[in-house]
Amino acid sequence: MKTPRIRGYHWQYDGWNIAPELLGDSVELLLFCKRLMALLHMTPLGRASVHVVDGHSTQWGAGVTILLPITDSHIAVQTLPQAGQVFVDVFSCKPLERAQLRQDVQAFFMGRGKDRLIKRG
Repeated sequence: MKTPRIRGYHWQYDGWNIAPELLGDSVELLLFCKRLMALLHMTPLGRASVHVVDGHSTQWGAGVTILLPITDSHIAVQTLPQAGQVFVDVFSCKPLERAQLRQDVQAFFMGRGKDRLIKRG
């Protein structure tokens, strides 16, 4: 059986100890997604989908969800302000610079975090 060819790179970041004010600011978070897209030399496929969730509709409390479709796949951000947590997800057909992504994401959120890169095939 042949090993499948790598078809994509899936980078994930779980962050914590982040200021709740930042995690609830949908405008700043959208700007962050657009800066990340530019850093990765990616092009948007359309408008980002931004959802501000109130604390009554989910067991996790309030938060912001952003999905930015790009020509190479997507950038997604999910925040949990009350818990001080963020989850960032980048999927790309192009190889990703893991260290650069981690550095830029940590510089923006100013918290702690861990990341992983999965080669999809």
